[in-house]
Amino acid sequence: MVEFALIALILYVILSVTIEFGRILYGAQVLQDVSRLAARELAVTAMPANMTFDCALGRDPGCENDYSPVTSSQILDIQADVKARIWDDAKLVVDAGGTNSAVDAAFANLPLVNRALRPLLIYDDFTCTTRKFFRYPGHVQVVGSSDPCDWNGSTVTFKITVPVVISGGATLAYLDVLGEVRNPTDVSSGPFHLTMTGDGRPEPKGVAAVVTRYPFQAASMSGFTPQAQWEPTIGGPIEADGATPVGTYTGPDGLGAQYAMAKKVRPYRRILTGQAFFRREVME
Repeated sequence: MVEFALIALILYVILSVTIEFGRILYGAQVLQDVSRLAARELAVTAMPANMTFDCALGRDPGCENDYSPVTSSQILDIQADVKARIWDDAKLVVDAGGTNSAVDAAFANLPLVNRALRPLLIYDDFTCTTRKFFRYPGHVQVVGSSDPCDWNGSTVTFKITVPVVISGGATLAYLDVLGEVRNPTDVSSGPFHLTMTGDGRPEPKGVAAVVTRYPFQAASMSGFTPQAQWEPTIGGPIEADGATPVGTYTGPDGLGAQYAMAKKVRPYRRILTGQAFFRREVME
């Protein structure tokens, strides 16, 4: 008993680190496969050569009028095809209340990239006592209603983004799950379209450069603020909001909370990304 008491703490730490590292590795592999799938599908989809990444994904309202002589209705058709077949920001939630076959059918009806993210979805109820969901972890915004129990996947949807936090735990920004590898402050700097800005730069044009983001959080390790070299981090835990329920992905931003060192702290957290690049097949 004495010997076990001496080694148990170290044994449990090694075990938890091994499990969490396995989850990180698995998540990173899924993200890489998803990014590769998204980049390849966008690269072979017929659309104007000068169409931007955001316009192709329907994130730029009014852009359908910018590609004459291609008509606005044709651009809307392209956006609808991308949403139905490749990726839809609003389809990162699946109702988990049905039978296994019904859940499988719901996933089968998702766009290709959304479907490929299934291994990374978590089981959640959004504080809704009457329904359960499978959803992508991160910040959740209910669109079309204030009550998540009203979700129906069309008029009421969930928008899920990846919250990025800085040292000390303050929220800095919300990033799209699927994005373009580019300067975040200049949407025209992306390489997707052939008229990108900065012609003197060495980056190629007409490339589907896709990044997929995942907010990994450990269920068995807590988050601590970085310290000086060789300084222990145990004295600087990242404390969670007192109103955040205990759980790995709980709270309004999905940042979670757990108890450690007699405090309510956030889980260990890192933003995992996968990236892929495919040259677009376009003709002018």
